[in-house]
Amino acid sequence: MVISREFECPSHQWRLFESGFAPLNWYAIVRRGEEGLDGMLRRRSMHPVPMQDFRQLRVWQRAHALAIEARTTETFPRTGYAELKSQITRAADSIASNIVEGCAAASRQEFARFLDISIKSASELDYRFQLARALDVLRYDVWKSLAREIVEIRKMLSGLRRTVLAAAEREKRQKRPRADSEETGTENG
Repeated sequence: MVISREFECPSHQWRLFESGFAPLNWYAIVRRGEEGLDGMLRRRSMHPVPMQDFRQLRVWQRAHALAIEARTTETFPRTGYAELKSQITRAADSIASNIVEGCAAASRQEFARFLDISIKSASELDYRFQLARALDVLRYDVWKSLAREIVEIRKMLSGLRRTVLAAAEREKRQKRPRADSEETGTENG
């Protein structure tokens, strides 16, 4: 674990460490006087709270760029196809927006749910571009480039979702034995 910042509240008996961890940042609260993170890890007093700056996620950066590109695709005729253009814009915006909302989620499962919605929006966008190509309002080279980018974004979203769900499962397994030992300790005491 790498400490990037340490916060100490003089009026309280707590110290807050911020550390980098995979794509998520973790915050750990420890009592003053303990030996920093080592003491905290020995005592298992870590309270993870997922916090994420969406701007640091490469998948968001690519989804954001795709949303901008979807709005500025100039191959659409000026008249007609307004509904299709609107659907393309909404689907492209939805990919990046759901990543942003997921980063503010209260749990990893909720974050994964927002990533799932982003994946579905990417699939919808893929189809809308396919439809625009079939209606001959989107040039082949533009469509091919956009379709490739959508596939890459969908792969990145799926990988991030798997990582988030795996971390949630690990966290759940780590909490389970501790809860079991506490239950048996109270029955014996």
